[in-house]
Amino acid sequence: MLAQEEIEMLRRKKNTLITLIQLPEFRAIFKLLISQSSLPDKDQSLFEIDAGHYDNVSYLLDQILSEHTKLTSLPTTNISTSEEIWPETLQLLSNVFKEQSFKMWLKDTQLIEETEQTLHISVKTACTKNWLENYYVSPIKRAVREITGRDYEITFVPASSSEICSTHLYSNEK
Repeated sequence: MLAQEEIEMLRRKKNTLITLIQLPEFRAIFKLLISQSSLPDKDQSLFEIDAGHYDNVSYLLDQILSEHTKLTSLPTTNISTSEEIWPETLQLLSNVFKEQSFKMWLKDTQLIEETEQTLHISVKTACTKNWLENYYVSPIKRAVREITGRDYEITFVPASSSEICSTHLYSNEK
């Protein structure tokens, strides 16, 4: 759920957000908001956003903000056990990212430890760790907050650190 200050910021910066939605990281967050909403045609809206059609973004943003404003007055049901946090987070993220991206970067991750402020997530390789830290950590934190009602730091722990990551994975050059 969005914090009240986040809702107000979204309202004030709506035109900027409509432009930023074309960037993958912002699009992922927006898709997370849509997937968690009760909008009647959210599947169609997610499809249109994936296809690069942003005509309804202003309307969708208004609807999501309205819905989140209503939800902030309701009591939240938060997941309390460590065993439930990560599977629920992955389920939520599977609706945000394209299937291929989800399978490549998130599918085989596991929660290995929860502390008061941090979730430690096991990933297969150092490359996966780097990719998640650089590109996916914000949507992951938002999903965890949606699931738990708390802000956690997220650390990724590679099972294998012997792999050498290619720098071309992290650049826009081909």
